[in-house]
Order: sequence, then C-alpha cells, then structure tokens
Amino acid sequence: MKKSAFSDILVCVDSSNKSQKALIKAIAIAEKFDSSLTILMVIEEGIVDFWSDTEFSSENKNQIKLKKDSQIYQQAKKIMNDFKKRIPSKVKCKTEILTGDPARVIINYSKRKKPDIIVIGSRGLGGFSKLLLGSVSSKVSEHTSTSVLIVR
Repeated sequence: MKKSAFSDILVCVDSSNKSQKALIKAIAIAEKFDSSLTILMVIEEGIVDFWSDTEFSSENKNQIKLKKDSQIYQQAKKIMNDFKKRIPSKVKCKTEILTGDPARVIINYSKRKKPDIIVIGSRGLGGFSKLLLGSVSSKVSEHTSTSVLIVR
C-alpha cells in the first residue's frame, strides 16, 4: 500500500481560536488522506513552576516533563481531552503535552518524530493562558525541514 503524502500529521495546539481552526484543518487532512494525527501542546516554561510542576524524564535525561499531578498539567490534559473528543473514530490520534520554549520544542519534536506536515495556528494566546507564542508559527516554519501549514 502506498504511503500518503500526509500519513503522519503533527498539529500544535493551545486553547486559542486559531489553534482550534488548526485542529479542524488537521482533522480534515487526516480524514482525506487516512492519516495519523498527533496533537501537541507545549506549555511555556514561564508559566510552569520548575520545582513543583516538573520532573526529569527517565527515558531522556535531557527532557523535563510535567508532573501528571500538577495543576498546569491537569488544565492542559482537560483541553487535550476536549480536543480529542472532536477526532473522528476512524482517525488514529495520540496526544503529547510538553514544556519548554514552544518553537524550540516543536522544532525538536518534528526532527525526532518526522511528521509529514505540521499544522499550526497563526497566533496563540496571551497572558497566563499563553501556551503558544504568537511568533511560534513563523519560527517553526523558518527552522524546520518539515512542511508547515499555518492556519489563519
């Protein structure tokens, strides 16, 4: 069976309207091309309490992960569960919640996982709710070799 041009889609989300539009677009592509979908949320370091919210990953000593019982992780998980409910049952989907500089994390994630396309909103949120920075989409598109679809 021939592999689709978009067999593995990475969609980067927060709870902004642009992010929700990006998810809708990624779902449409996944349905059309029978693709698998990874929903990635990156929580900016500035809103994470390093000592109480994070732990070092045993899998990758260089990676800092959010503790599953932290309040910020629980908020992110709720948003991700709401997003995952929108995914049609025929679309294979997984979710990831990471922390760090959003653009850098997305770029490094795409280098490791090698998706066929990255779908991202043109702007994220501001204030406490900021999970993706407004300039993340432009940084990602400039610094990755993966095709990027920026949804407006």
